[in-house]
Amino acid sequence: MRIINLLVICLLLLLAACKQRQDYMMVQGMAPGDSAKNDALRIVQVTLDEALVILRATKDPKEHLDRFKRRIFPNISFLSIAIRGIGADKWRTIGESEKIKIVKGLSILAGNFIMGKIALISNYDNAVISYENPQSIPNGRVGVKAIVNVYSVEKPIFFTLSFLGGKWKIADISAEGVSVAQNYIAQFSGIMNRENAVQQLLMVLDQKVRDIENN
Repeated sequence: MRIINLLVICLLLLLAACKQRQDYMMVQGMAPGDSAKNDALRIVQVTLDEALVILRATKDPKEHLDRFKRRIFPNISFLSIAIRGIGADKWRTIGESEKIKIVKGLSILAGNFIMGKIALISNYDNAVISYENPQSIPNGRVGVKAIVNVYSVEKPIFFTLSFLGGKWKIADISAEGVSVAQNYIAQFSGIMNRENAVQQLLMVLDQKVRDIENN
């Protein structure tokens, strides 16, 4: 009995060591293995399936946004989108309290943008979604391509995932040639070159969030 218990303990320690090794590889930006890529794929599948359920359950946009906040947003790294939109160098110069406000505002703004892209699929009850094998992309990230087939017309959606805080999170989504991150790079670049750029950015975000929540 003691030998069996010892073997079980050894096995658990081995599994924990393997998990730590995988986490270390992701943090260091090393190419993820098949297991890690499949984990990233499952995040995309669960997120997309859940989003479609929410969008088809009600026609109320405010209810959509509220449910997305609770069930979809946790799988998305709005921090990654903010850093890419503003630029890593400029992001480092922003105070912590301002960073929190930017990410909070962008979560509504970018979240609503993402919701709109997925809503295009939800309009088709006969849409069939398939997935290509996930691919390693630079900096330890994983790319997942979902193919939405509507009346024999294929509409690809590309997901970029980063390993953050011990789990895979969606760091960007591209559909119909429009990337979420690239969208905000275009919007923020002009603002961030002005004087008092951060305060102006917060004012713009605040106004856009109010517009979304009041519609």
